[in-house]
Amino acid sequence: MALKKSKLIKIFYPLLILLIPLIGVIFFELDWSGFDFLVIALLILFFSLVINLALCYLSSSKFKFLIVFILVLLFLLAWSELAVGVFGTPFAGS
Repeated sequence: MALKKSKLIKIFYPLLILLIPLIGVIFFELDWSGFDFLVIALLILFFSLVINLALCYLSSSKFKFLIVFILVLLFLLAWSELAVGVFGTPFAGS
């Protein structure tokens, strides 16, 4: 079963959240570079694709919820590590 065109377009909807830091860069002196936008956009797209695939191919509602919950948790951990360096990896932000 392949992803339908409407489901494929839904994968890109979470990128709209990047409008918030874009407004911050334009009006409030938020210090994001183009590379920061690129990295978070790729992270959002990856997790959006995996979540949509999980919702499309899994049948059990409980299992869907569990997988999506774990994926969202992993996204938040990756984002916080890239932003402020919670775990102190070489990828950590300042």
